[in-house]
Amino acid sequence: MWNMLRLSLIDFASTFVDESFLDVWFSRRTPCKYAFHRERRHIDGTVYRWDNATHGKLRRLNTFPHYFHEGAQHNIRPFKPRDTMENTLKTILNYIKQRIKTANSRLYSTLGLIKILRFYW
Repeated sequence: MWNMLRLSLIDFASTFVDESFLDVWFSRRTPCKYAFHRERRHIDGTVYRWDNATHGKLRRLNTFPHYFHEGAQHNIRPFKPRDTMENTLKTILNYIKQRIKTANSRLYSTLGLIKILRFYW
């Protein structure tokens, strides 16, 4: 069974901001195992994922096992999660917000999403 929440990036009028979505996953078996996956391959071929899967070849990163796939699977950057997963999610949502190109688009729901996550976890 998947332990995942999918967030569509919409504004208050419930119209899609950029047709992307963010999957939020926390492992039930392994404490502190997570992945935040922003899917845009159907839009422009890009994918963004913040996770801590322990790939041996990434041990060279100073933030291992935490890292960020920026735009592509092979484009890997260091990533340091915040003090809580809630704050990490806020950081990721702010990253996404800054990259949405549409002039009238805004992610109004950051705080609302955090409240929803608190309710479920």
